[in-house]
Amino acid sequence: MNLDTIHKAVSGTAAAFRSRTRLQPAGGKGDKVFPPTYAGAVYAKEDRQINGAKVPCVLLDSVQAQANRLEEALQRALDTGVLKNVPVLNVDFTGIGLLDEVGRVSSLEAPHRIADAILRDSLHDGQPFRKSELGKSLDQASLQNATPLYKLCPTARIFGLWDSTGPKGGLGAKFQRATVWPIRR
Repeated sequence: MNLDTIHKAVSGTAAAFRSRTRLQPAGGKGDKVFPPTYAGAVYAKEDRQINGAKVPCVLLDSVQAQANRLEEALQRALDTGVLKNVPVLNVDFTGIGLLDEVGRVSSLEAPHRIADAILRDSLHDGQPFRKSELGKSLDQASLQNATPLYKLCPTARIFGLWDSTGPKGGLGAKFQRATVWPIRR
């Protein structure tokens, strides 16, 4: 797939792209793979349907980790100028004493994207972000009206978002990720 193909697809009727890739361990075919472990040295497990049968599987990667890597790549592309004009909100901690070493944190780097407490509790034009015009527009985002989210943080629509700590609490905007990375045998 190249840029021309993508351009034709998005200007036509395509609704999604699908890619299947057979992966091999970094050490080569047949080498060992070491899945990540979580608290208590426990593997993340999930049942999968393989050839019509439910099969318990150990996850080698998570949707969250994949999204984080893609967000890191986008941030790097923005930082180096390879990519331009992608709306990203930033909180700059430099000049605040103990937090100087944190530096800048963007909506691509914050754990909960634009709904993260780092952004929620920051100031924009001297007022709390969620009380500013930008923040108030986020309060209007919904499945029926995603425009405020697209204007402020379109990547949150791609990778998912739940604004559970905004003024609507658990009823805040909730967007399922628009990308899927299935792992197939």
